[in-house]
Amino acid sequence: MRHLAISALILSLTGCASALPPSTLGDYVTHHYYGREVNQFFVDYGMPTAEFILPDGAKIYNWNSAGEPFHRAGEPPLLMRGHNFEIAENYHAGTQTTYCELRLYTDPDGIMENITVAVDSMGKWGASRCNEIFY
Repeated sequence: MRHLAISALILSLTGCASALPPSTLGDYVTHHYYGREVNQFFVDYGMPTAEFILPDGAKIYNWNSAGEPFHRAGEPPLLMRGHNFEIAENYHAGTQTTYCELRLYTDPDGIMENITVAVDSMGKWGASRCNEIFY
């Protein structure tokens, strides 16, 4: 019984840490904005980076979360020399750019119909930058 309880706890914790796949995340964001004016999304998250007008008057907007690069300090690797551990002296922290790009599809009146994830980089704290922003 104890092993069952521990297994259930581990499964519940890993479920919290997992990222939604891009198609599911797009559905999640679409559900929140479907049928609303696209401008509401822009008020909530910022202006689009590009706009494409289709022959029937519908539009596709590109939106991205481009911002300042994220400086990840990281942990220096340990070297083992015999029975002693040393911190590697040649380790340097790096800069990581986190990025989420969406496509927003509207009808000719600017009413939101669909949102898809176009690009989703590693997040600042997890596997998905889009998940960090929208979920």
